[in-house]
Amino acid sequence: MSNKALDQRLYTELAKDVTPSVKDITAIYLMNKGYDGLYNPDCECACKLGEEFMCCQQANQEDCRAGYIHASTTPGEEYRITNRKSI
Repeated sequence: MSNKALDQRLYTELAKDVTPSVKDITAIYLMNKGYDGLYNPDCECACKLGEEFMCCQQANQEDCRAGYIHASTTPGEEYRITNRKSI
């Protein structure tokens, strides 16, 4: 799901007076601030906005930080999210 489609879905739900979830509130905040997703600096965990957003079962999700997506140079890793806009 693209950020634009996600954005439209979230705002449509909010316009219907649907109570937003923590996941929705987080996604709206990240989109409004220009972030691409979340990452955890203490482990190899990252999730981008869209369908897989906030899907991990890590016990330490409260340690996740907002970040920017980059192509990964690690084999088998599709992308990497860091706190830097450019690498």
